[in-house]
Amino acid sequence: LNQENFRMPVGRVQFYYLKPFSFKEFLVAADHHKLREFIENFSWEDEIPDIIHQKLIALVHLYCIIGGMPAAISAYLNNKSLKNAQDMQQVILSTYQTDFGKYAKHTPIEQLQLIFNKTPQLVTKQLKYSEISRDIQSRELKRSLQKLIEANLLYQTFATKATNLPLNALINPKKFKLLFLDTGLIQRRSNIDAEILAHGNLLSNHHGCIAEHFVGQELLANQAVLQPPEIYYWERDVRGSSAEVDYVTDVDDQIIPVEVKAGASGKLKSLKLFMQSHSTSLGVHIAAHPFGIKNNIVTLPLYLSSELKRLLRAKLN
Repeated sequence: LNQENFRMPVGRVQFYYLKPFSFKEFLVAADHHKLREFIENFSWEDEIPDIIHQKLIALVHLYCIIGGMPAAISAYLNNKSLKNAQDMQQVILSTYQTDFGKYAKHTPIEQLQLIFNKTPQLVTKQLKYSEISRDIQSRELKRSLQKLIEANLLYQTFATKATNLPLNALINPKKFKLLFLDTGLIQRRSNIDAEILAHGNLLSNHHGCIAEHFVGQELLANQAVLQPPEIYYWERDVRGSSAEVDYVTDVDDQIIPVEVKAGASGKLKSLKLFMQSHSTSLGVHIAAHPFGIKNNIVTLPLYLSSELKRLLRAKLN
């Protein structure tokens, strides 16, 4: 598409931005149709029985191991084997890397493979090119990184001031985080045995980035398929300040901050600072905790990430 002699037949081509299976699609594949219906029909007036809450958190945990790649899900469902899923994930990773040869005229294959292999360790953190390589100039790495982004193998989460809409009008293009194609593929790249992942506190792995990545993947998966993927976070633009909110999103004409916590909630200082400085009526805390609201901060269980805009719209209106 980027070649100079390529001619786009304008008006005859329609782009669809395909993502891995979302968590709700995973539930359908695994024959948990009623749980998907529960998620989609959940409202502010409802309570979540503890048995359903624990079941859905366990399925989020399982989804983060298997991920949303259809072949990996199918491999698991054939005989409920996490090893089979991991084997298929390795096949997918290897196939992607073998496919990088088609970019050889524009970008060194070695750089693409280096970025692809390094990114799972760097997701949800502001990217510094030196963390990828100290031996390759940043402008070269930037060019290679862009190829993987254009191929939708990686996604950029841009820092935005988030003072008004649209969010993309106030981004800092030099400040961004990366999300990988799929949470399950991140786990496979870690080379940790599936059974160890299954019995550990997976959502806290990589300093909690798995939970944050899961939410980012859900937010992307539930965007309109005709819309180029867009996702943002907020960082306080003040020297010496470390305040940061994991995601910001818009609901109608309001900007909503979203903070993800894998473990204990803490004091949510950055979320509260955003709400105060931006005069925001609601903030969102996504965690493994039950649903609730306190001091205008909504706690959403991880499995309700896909319903964020629907629930907030109902509350704001």
